[in-house]
Amino acid sequence: SKPRRPLSAYNFFFAEERHRLLNGMSSTASSSDDGSCLHNRKAILEIRKNLLNRHSMWVPQAKRKHCKTHGKIGFQDLAKQISTKWRNLSPDQMKEYTSLAGIAKKQYLAHKDQYYRTKG
Repeated sequence: SKPRRPLSAYNFFFAEERHRLLNGMSSTASSSDDGSCLHNRKAILEIRKNLLNRHSMWVPQAKRKHCKTHGKIGFQDLAKQISTKWRNLSPDQMKEYTSLAGIAKKQYLAHKDQYYRTKG
């Protein structure tokens, strides 16, 4: 099937921050010295892996049923908080998300080439 366009650096950041906010995790990895920091880092790495793998190929799906939201924060407030954090990211943090977007773009270009070669 036709590959989907790659996620941007902001898309990766948004997914991670959403997970952090909804699960009560801190935004900085060095905020605690206990084992929760390692658990949080593993959760973030899993999110990145899932985003890179799941998003690369488009698979038509039936419309999903509406499910109840988490009820912790509305989408508008969530988006405002995350966009403020995005604007205040340090260059090192921004570089991390830009490199993820670069990996996603390379995967997309490889899948796109393969798609058009097999399509004819």
